[in-house]
Parts: sequence; C-alpha cells; structure tokens
Amino acid sequence: MRGYAAYASRILAAPFEKKTKHYRGWPAELTNGVDTSVEIIRPTFLIIKALSDGFFLHYYSSKGDPLSDTWHRSLDDAKHQAEFEFGTFITEWREIPMDIPDPLDYVRGM
Repeated sequence: MRGYAAYASRILAAPFEKKTKHYRGWPAELTNGVDTSVEIIRPTFLIIKALSDGFFLHYYSSKGDPLSDTWHRSLDDAKHQAEFEFGTFITEWREIPMDIPDPLDYVRGM
C-alpha cells in the first residue's frame, strides 16, 4: 500500500499552442557554459502525488517515462496548473486507490 494519496488524469490531445515549456537537463549557467537542457515531448499522463511537503504534478510519456514535475502548495493549485497547460484536453481527475502500489499502472488502464 502506498504512503501517499495520488490523483490521475490523461491528456486526450495536445493544445495547438503550448502555454508552458518543460526541460530536462541543465542550463549553461550551471554547467560551465555547456547547455544540456532539452525541451521534453508532450506528456500523455499526469499524476498528482500528495506528499508531506506539498503536491507534485508529474508528467509522463505514453510509454510511462517520467518527463517533468512541478511542485504546488495544494491539490487545487496542481490541478489548476494542469488545466492552465492543457485546458479541456485532460480527463477528469480520479483518485487512485491506495491499494494500487504504482500510480502509473492505474493511469495506463484509464
């Protein structure tokens, strides 16, 4: 059994114009002038994890690979961020049952 609450949504389609950009890697300012940052692909799944230090909105590829995450003070803040980025292109949020150890397994079945 997981030790945290989790919520899931699936992205049905991607908005034509991105409202935000997420990157992997490090900017040149942190790597002695070598920019290793790369813009991530559009995610397919979203999972919000409610942890003791806040709510983390995780972005996953269609294969289940982690792409990015953002931290939020509340569940509503995390949901609002997803709605800002993807608008009506996300499914209704579902609470993932606590007896499912890996939230990604649940999302894949949505």
